[in-house]
Amino acid sequence: MSRNKPKIRIPSVNQLSGVGNPHDRFGRKTIGDPKIAADLLEHYADSVIAEIVNLDHLEAAKTNFFGQEFKELILDVSFLARMRDEHGGTEVLFTLEHKSRPAPFVPIQLGAYALVAQFFDFAQAGYPESKENYQPRVPLMVLIYCGNEDIDEEIYYQDIFEKIREKLEKIKVYVPQFKILLINLKRFKYGELPGKPETQAVVESMKRAFDGTFADELGSVLGHLEGLSLNERIRILVEDIVRYSAWVGGTTTEQIDQAIRNIWKGQRGLIMTQTVQKGILQQGFELGFVKGEARGEARDEARGEARGEARGEARGGARIIMAILKKKFKRVPKHVRETLNNMADSTALESLAIHAAMCDVLDDFENALK
Repeated sequence: MSRNKPKIRIPSVNQLSGVGNPHDRFGRKTIGDPKIAADLLEHYADSVIAEIVNLDHLEAAKTNFFGQEFKELILDVSFLARMRDEHGGTEVLFTLEHKSRPAPFVPIQLGAYALVAQFFDFAQAGYPESKENYQPRVPLMVLIYCGNEDIDEEIYYQDIFEKIREKLEKIKVYVPQFKILLINLKRFKYGELPGKPETQAVVESMKRAFDGTFADELGSVLGHLEGLSLNERIRILVEDIVRYSAWVGGTTTEQIDQAIRNIWKGQRGLIMTQTVQKGILQQGFELGFVKGEARGEARDEARGEARGEARGEARGGARIIMAILKKKFKRVPKHVRETLNNMADSTALESLAIHAAMCDVLDDFENALK
């Protein structure tokens, strides 16, 4: 029997998204990489997962059916894999959530993702009435925890009813129950992190962000990537790590440059430093430091760079810095404007742009300008 697809309004859960939290941003961005997610599941989760599930070809699950309310939350954190079974590989749906502090109601959040995804998959199959004609995906809900606070090593859905545990005891067989697959990064020690180099770098970043050593140990974090080909994927990962260290660790441009050049020597290090600096400058656009006219000037700078017009490139860099400073501090001293306008070294201007985006007081920028 065929039925029309249901029209369901999913309640808004935007308050849970944590889009302004740098830990969640970094976690969602890096764990959204299927290779890193698979490596975490293989080396950091219960070993039975890798025994039962083939993690070699993790694929991002389609999430466009979740609607606008879930879009921010679910994007790039659901993956499909196949079980190692005799039925040709029953599909497994992994739903991953990253948390930087204990969240007592995470079973509701993860359960909602998994159940809604499973329901829509069922609806897409035409509401089959026979188990012989339809094999549901096996939902596995994963919490990746990187905070310093203690967290329960076993997380069950029924635990959210702690206040009525005695009453629940008599009817618990009728209440849904599932266990969250917990990856607690606190349990893993520096120097003993398993997995691929990029996964080690991500895990060490998350751990150092909470023990206050990120800025001083940025070289250790990036050191995992030494020897890897600097393809687009690794370059973006380096940029994400450096930006994360600047957000939460207060890492200075000098520390960033030193860490990068200690690992990638010579011309490779210079290119990587310049590339990462441009990526951090983009943070200024994302946070609203640079708007309107400055955005056009930034585009002009990019065009000038493509044509090899070094002076136009420098002017564009100086204007971007001025736009950032004006947005943050309202007024900019005349001597600062004149110094910037007279600079012709685009590399130095890129470094100053990072200082402008990251400094909290104008005096700090003026010191960097000297």
